Amino acid sequence: MSPNDHVSKIFEDGLDHIEFGMALYSLEATTRREIADSFYQGTIEKDMNKTIAQFLEDYLGKRTVEDRLFITKIFQKFYKSVRWEVKGEREPGSN
Repeated sequence: MSPNDHVSKIFEDGLDHIEFGMALYSLEATTRREIADSFYQGTIEKDMNKTIAQFLEDYLGKRTVEDRLFITKIFQKFYKSVRWEVKGEREPGSN
């Protein structure tokens, strides 16, 4: 996988939506940079033809978050989204 590969390649290589979500939450936690709210509007389908580099440029925040509970909050969001996925529920506008 390279920065010039399309986001769709991530899924072609076998990653499912829950794993992709975990990867994004992990990226947020390790870089202390938030994924933009605009990513969560609509579905991942809108981003499939973007390169991975463009995806990160579009959605990964530029500034680091100073909140000491940031990582905890990120993993709470992940837990909540996995519960939605497992129960077959979705919040409006969430991926």
